[in-house]
Amino acid sequence: MKENLNLACQKQHDASTASSDSFLLLAAKKNDRDVCQTHEKAILSEFLNAVPKQHQFHKPLLKVFSKKLKRSKKNISGNTSEDETNEDEEDSELEGEDDNSDSEEDETCPAGCNISLYEQVIELRERRLDQEDIFADIKCAINEAQKAYDRHVQQEKQIQRDVCSYVEDIHSFQTKKTANTEQALFTNSIAYESALRLLPPKCRQR
Repeated sequence: MKENLNLACQKQHDASTASSDSFLLLAAKKNDRDVCQTHEKAILSEFLNAVPKQHQFHKPLLKVFSKKLKRSKKNISGNTSEDETNEDEEDSELEGEDDNSDSEEDETCPAGCNISLYEQVIELRERRLDQEDIFADIKCAINEAQKAYDRHVQQEKQIQRDVCSYVEDIHSFQTKKTANTEQALFTNSIAYESALRLLPPKCRQR
């Protein structure tokens, strides 16, 4: 029983360590998410400072800035996935010429707009899209970290129940052992007293 208890205690320690590590990882990923959202807000602020709402070309440039583009996704480290790049290329081949024409037309600088301002908006859009890709990766990482943390917590709870069960078994065994010992002593005492009564008075005094 004690061996099982010692083993369970070791497992409990390991599970507690794993749970703590997964919690720290989850907290770190959530912090990355908050940082990413802060960067997204900063990029939007840059756009609004460059093209305020009262600006003549605010509406068309906002459309350019907010446009969603199909492009090869990057993971958090900035590396491009070859599979995703191939998928994007295949999707592009399936699109009609009309879609390509519309895309090119949307990318044209609005008539009368400062070309430098337009290029600045394009650069801000690229940064925004980068942050969106990073945010998507972080979101997946948070989901995985949350699942791992929940799994470790459940394992820790189960091991804790096992430890309590082993402790109760040992306590029950010790209680029964003590009771049996006391019963044996009591029985021996009665037998001894009975034997004394059978002896002559002189022998009892000895």
